[in-house]
Amino acid sequence: MSLRERHSSMWISDTNSILYQPFRMMLRPMQAYGMYPVNYLPKWVYYLYAGFLHATLTLPVPILVLVYLFANNDLSARIVMDALFMFSEIGITIFKYVTVRLYPENTRRSLEWLENDMFNSYYNDHKKIVQQTSRMCRNTYIWFLITCMITLFSWGIRPVFYEEKRLQTALWLPYDPFNNSYIYYCTLFYIFLCVSNAGFGNSSMDCLVAGLVCQAAGQIKLIKSTLRDVIKHADEHVSKFSGKLTKDEIIILRKQHMYDDICQCVDRYNLVKEFVNDIEDTFSAALFWQFGASVFVICLGCVQFFFSDTLIIDIYITNWFDLDQKCQKAYLTIMENGKKPLVIKAGKVVDLSLDTFATV
Repeated sequence: MSLRERHSSMWISDTNSILYQPFRMMLRPMQAYGMYPVNYLPKWVYYLYAGFLHATLTLPVPILVLVYLFANNDLSARIVMDALFMFSEIGITIFKYVTVRLYPENTRRSLEWLENDMFNSYYNDHKKIVQQTSRMCRNTYIWFLITCMITLFSWGIRPVFYEEKRLQTALWLPYDPFNNSYIYYCTLFYIFLCVSNAGFGNSSMDCLVAGLVCQAAGQIKLIKSTLRDVIKHADEHVSKFSGKLTKDEIIILRKQHMYDDICQCVDRYNLVKEFVNDIEDTFSAALFWQFGASVFVICLGCVQFFFSDTLIIDIYITNWFDLDQKCQKAYLTIMENGKKPLVIKAGKVVDLSLDTFATV
C-alpha cells in the first residue's frame, strides 16, 4: 500500500500529538454509529453501513412520533408535549447527521490541523497550557458522556416500573406491541437503540466540535504566553552563548531571537484563523440544526475564545517599550489581527458565544 493510499484509508491518526489524543475516544462512538469511517475499511462499506443506520435508527422514531400526533386528535397536553420533545430532540439528528455521514473527509481535515507542526511547537514552560487544554477536552467529553448515559438508561428502563405496559414515548406503530410480551420488550429495546443513536452520537459530535474550538483557544493562549515571555526566552537563549560571542553579537542575537518569536506568533495566529474557518465550514450546518439542543456544550468551548478578545490588552501590558522598533512593528501586526475576535457561526448566521448562550 502506497503512502497516499495509506493516508486516504487512515481515519483515526496514529500521531503522538498531545493535541490529537482526546479526540480518539470521541471518534470511536461516531464510528460505531456510522458517523465516521473505520481505518482501512473500504469507503463504500462505510457508506452502506451509515445509510443503513440512518434508515433504521435515525429516521423511524421521529417519523412515527409525528404520525402519532397527526393520527390522534384527543391527546392530553402532557402526551403532546412529551411527543414534541422527543421529535425535536431525536428528529434534529436526521439533518445533523446527514452532512457528517456524507462528508467524513471534512471531519478528518479539521482533525488534521491538530497535527500541524506549528501547533505542536512551543516552549517547555508552555507545555502546561497544551496539556490543560487537552485535559479539558477529554474531561468535558467523559463527564458529558456519563451524564448522557445516565439519562439514556434511566429513560430507557422506566417502562419496567410502570404498573401497566407502556412505551418510553408515544408513537404510532403498525401493530399492537402490548399483546405479546416478546414483541413488547423487543419494541422497547428498539426504541432504546434509536434514542441511543442520538445520545451517543450527539455527545461525541458536540464534544468533538467543542474540543476543536478549545484547541484553537489553546493556541491563542500560547501566543499570549510567548509574547509575554519574549524577553525572558531571548535572555535564556543568549545565555547559552555567554563567553563565546562579543557583547555586540549577543545584542544582535537577542534582538533576532525576539523578532523570530514574534514572527512565529504572527504565523501561528494566521493558522489559527484558518483552523477556525475550517471548523465553521465543516460543522456549520450540523451546528445550526443542533444549536437549540446542545447550546450549552458547544458554547462551553466557544467561550474559550474570550481569550482572543483580550489579545490587544495583553500585548499592551508587555514590556514592548524595551523592544527595538522592528519588534514593535511586528507587535502592531498582531494587534491589527486581534481587532477582529475569533467567532464561529452556526449556519454562518448565529454567533456561538457567551452572549448568545445567555440570550438562549
